[in-house]
Amino acid sequence: MYRCDNCGRIFEDDEVVLESMSYEDYYGVGRDFPDKHYFSLETCPYCGSEDVGDYDEEEEFDEDA
Repeated sequence: MYRCDNCGRIFEDDEVVLESMSYEDYYGVGRDFPDKHYFSLETCPYCGSEDVGDYDEEEEFDEDA
């Protein structure tokens, strides 16, 4: 499971949106290089934020104790 640090929503692994993006465009230097090198960016299916992390409900329960 994942949790979005932007909107706080929790979602399953199969709900993660994989966005194909070039490193050059991601870092804002796309016009400086003729070649593109792509990677998959995991984003939140609800708000589109790339600020997602693993979520373990049991770990959160342990922290509350």
